[in-house]
Amino acid sequence: MVRYKVYQVVKEFDSSQDYGVSVHPKEAQCLSILKKGQTLTQKQFLDQNKNQFKQFKIYQKLVYLSFGTGKKIGLLKDIPPKVTPFEEFCKQETVAYCIRQLRGSKFKNLKQKGNLSSTQKSYAYSLWRFSNWLEGRDFEYHQLLQTSDDSFKRKKTSVKLMDLEHFYKLFLESLIHYKLNLMTNRVHVFLPLSTESESTKTCFYF
Repeated sequence: MVRYKVYQVVKEFDSSQDYGVSVHPKEAQCLSILKKGQTLTQKQFLDQNKNQFKQFKIYQKLVYLSFGTGKKIGLLKDIPPKVTPFEEFCKQETVAYCIRQLRGSKFKNLKQKGNLSSTQKSYAYSLWRFSNWLEGRDFEYHQLLQTSDDSFKRKKTSVKLMDLEHFYKLFLESLIHYKLNLMTNRVHVFLPLSTESESTKTCFYF
């Protein structure tokens, strides 16, 4: 998504300079906030500066247009995302196990390109894209721990996800702790995860 593209501020906006294109005063207001050397996404800019603008929906559109103008006049440049090669991704323990559970090619006498059937490749590519989307995102999760017969303590943990494998291991660790705590009359619940993305709120319920 465009809002999660990473940009670097190459130089600061100068209102007295003629950039050769029309810069709307509201765009100039947005661009003047950026500082040289900053690395950020549109979403981060929105979150950090939303109090300066009254109508949030109009502000979202304004930031989108401002970043486009910023690229045109040389203030901003894209930073390519870090992506794990597909072949390396398929070798990860959890992913490799998942792929093995999927059906191989029905055509036993035909040579297939690569080691994956079309079904395996289709699912693997979907997982790969999701893993790349997760990489580097900040997640926050909460645990409820029983401290006495009638009281609980809420523990908050923040983590930066490395990939899908990391995400799965967090879930697995939570599940194992939950089952162990059931045996000792304790409660350990993986509560809603929050992330930079407003569209992703993940819960694990047991």
